[in-house]
Amino acid sequence: MAQHGFIPPALPFSCEASLQQLVEHRRALTMDTMELNVYETHRRAERVPLRFNDLTITSMLKGKKVMHLFGKEGFDYLPGESVIVPPGELMEIDFPEASVQNPSQCIALVISTERVRHIIDLLNERFPKSEEGDCWQLSMQDYHLTNNRPIAENISKLMQVATENHSVKDLLANLTLEELLIRLMQTQARRLLLMPCSPKTTNHRMAFVADYIRRHLHEVISIDKLADIACMSRAAFFRAFKREFGFTPVEFIQHERIELAKRLLADRRRSVTEVCYQVGFRSLNFFINVFKRLTGKSPGEYKSS
Repeated sequence: MAQHGFIPPALPFSCEASLQQLVEHRRALTMDTMELNVYETHRRAERVPLRFNDLTITSMLKGKKVMHLFGKEGFDYLPGESVIVPPGELMEIDFPEASVQNPSQCIALVISTERVRHIIDLLNERFPKSEEGDCWQLSMQDYHLTNNRPIAENISKLMQVATENHSVKDLLANLTLEELLIRLMQTQARRLLLMPCSPKTTNHRMAFVADYIRRHLHEVISIDKLADIACMSRAAFFRAFKREFGFTPVEFIQHERIELAKRLLADRRRSVTEVCYQVGFRSLNFFINVFKRLTGKSPGEYKSS
């Protein structure tokens, strides 16, 4: 949820003697239903082709790429970001800043199609979405994502498991993969529901509730009120909201208030105390604690930067 995304820690770089090539040197770590590829680039290059036969989740760990996908104009690909690539899709990659002193590092997690389908079917069967006809799926239209903390933590855990060697390695990898795919789908669904002027605001209860929250951040917002708006019991609403967004209603309200506070703090004429009350907090100390937990900085530090 940070502006530039949460960055999984980079893996140790290969020693110079082991480098087979300076552009996209590859290390492959194989597990039961997936393969984790670690790519390093130590010099500038353009239009380097890369293609996988199965669904691939890539995540930037260090350096910068320019990624060309789907025949579209290239986009900057930076640490703290992930890209979902469908099977067989050609990636063409530029490395505008890579050097021996400043190498780039990226992972590509290649997942068997059967495993992806199994996880999505299981999720739709056991945890159906709140709206009839809506279902869990990985969207290839929303393929360039900023990592939130859970996504980064799951990527980091997968990298750790992949480098270990013990009897339950594949089991741990599959459990972590399930959570990672769920987090990615929740992030995509959340972005669709929360996009400005989303068409779902008028026909999707959770999108309507989220829109209400955003319009009333300066007020006291009760969970009972939100459940009434969604025409659900408090318990059913709480479960549906967390399943849809990956946050509890309280966590979502806090996140939206902090996002608004960040925009208000950009105006240097506003004090931290003023912003605190404008975004609906009733305690300055609590506002400072929540702000620091979600951004890594205090409101004062954020304002100064």
